[in-house]
Amino acid sequence: MRQLLWKLAAPLRFFFNRPTFTLCLLAIGSIVASVVLGEYCTKLYLEQIFEPREYSTQEVLLAVLFMASCILPVIILGFGLLSCFRTDSSPLARVRRVVATYLAVTISFAGCYYGVIALTHAYKTVFEYGFYSDYLNRSESELANVPPLADSSGISGISFHLVTGVSPHPQAEGFAEWPVKFSVAATSEPKEEVIRTAFENRIPVLIDCAYFSVMTITSVGYGDMTPNAPLTKLLAASEALSGIAILVFALGSLSGGWWEAKKDAASRSGEQLAHGGDASPDTQGKLPIHLIGTPVEASCVSEPDEDCRAVIEKAEAAGVDTVLVRSEFGIVGICSVEKLKDAETVGDAMTRLDERLLMTADSSMLDFLEQADTHPVRVLLDGARIWGIVTAKDASRSAAQMAVLLRLNTLKSKAVSWVLNHIECDKTGRADVNERTWSALGIDPDTSLTVSDVALKLKESEFQMVLGATKSLGALDNLDDAEEVIGRLGRLCRQISHPTNGRNDEIDANAMPGLLRQTSELLGLLTSKSES
Repeated sequence: MRQLLWKLAAPLRFFFNRPTFTLCLLAIGSIVASVVLGEYCTKLYLEQIFEPREYSTQEVLLAVLFMASCILPVIILGFGLLSCFRTDSSPLARVRRVVATYLAVTISFAGCYYGVIALTHAYKTVFEYGFYSDYLNRSESELANVPPLADSSGISGISFHLVTGVSPHPQAEGFAEWPVKFSVAATSEPKEEVIRTAFENRIPVLIDCAYFSVMTITSVGYGDMTPNAPLTKLLAASEALSGIAILVFALGSLSGGWWEAKKDAASRSGEQLAHGGDASPDTQGKLPIHLIGTPVEASCVSEPDEDCRAVIEKAEAAGVDTVLVRSEFGIVGICSVEKLKDAETVGDAMTRLDERLLMTADSSMLDFLEQADTHPVRVLLDGARIWGIVTAKDASRSAAQMAVLLRLNTLKSKAVSWVLNHIECDKTGRADVNERTWSALGIDPDTSLTVSDVALKLKESEFQMVLGATKSLGALDNLDDAEEVIGRLGRLCRQISHPTNGRNDEIDANAMPGLLRQTSELLGLLTSKSES
């Protein structure tokens, strides 16, 4: 059920992860809907005046949709403000979203004004026809005392009428000298012949509506256009408040994001993340590991449902070609910038990590982390597939420990062979630590190691430390008898390392054959349980 709901929500995630595109789409859809529905409702109103009848269900539904379209600017405003406060966006992306929200709200309100103006023009024309028809048989002296009608259109100052009737447009030349008797005489004709729609004037009227919308949202208001109808007054007040809200939220989003970034950078000073090296499919037994320190503030971390284009921009700004994917459970995947170019969301392009093999460390990588035991660090082994995740702290201890930890972590004896000669220790001056370690242990770096080989060379304390780290880091979380297996391996370690003359690094040769066989059996048990 959860997967089904996730698939059904894919279209919503598509639009939510592309806020700028969605805002532009909503603005265009809003103004088109307002124009089409406004003109339709105007025609419907006039038809009802000419020939009264009952409205059909479809007509009522479209009228309700027109009223609902007046709420679209508020919906666009809410979506735009929420997108501005998303933490996964760069400052430049937030600026784009603020501008897109401002323009989308302005355009949407302009469409609402157009629809209301069309209806109010129709109402005004019908009212004038009825008013002047009462004076049809009056004398000219009586007509001279007819009071002028107030402008009852939605917004006064509009260049053209969308519905024409018995009187000329208030801004038409000679309107002030227009004889009332002409308007009265026009009422002698049937309504349907006098009152007509003039939707060919929609372009100049839309321009006027856009102008009025800009003047309202910016709180300029030159006074050349004023709202008259209750609905246009309500819309104008809402738009003025929307402009203030966008300004306040935009300043808060941009300044807050900058301040949080500065605080985060200060609190995580010196912290490093380890990015995985590439492991091509044809390595066949060799899996290179690269431990290259990268400052956290210069790295690129995204979320699975984040828009690929926004992540690509962040990666390019950070100067990295690999993106770490983080969810509420931690680092769950990794992907390259090249893969992001062919996908919509990061989750579609990332290489998902095996959560069972996910291991976190609580200390620094190669002494890069100043605040040890505070922030987790991970080393990602990237390639055709993720073989495993190991901690940077254990990688810095000794090459032999790293080999055992890798072997226990990945549980793939053939997949992980000689890896430590590929470790790069950046900015530490310890690039040759592996050669010195292997030389001291008497192991040829060109030969593949087995767990038994490593066990012969490790101290009891070192082996136990590796096993303890493996247990605490969760590599065996899915095994029911992890405690028993770890305990048996620990007892084997104590038997393998037999103290002689106060030293703890000598091996009891007589006990080796049986102990190595038991070690292999235990590791086989781990492998079988993990695969099952």
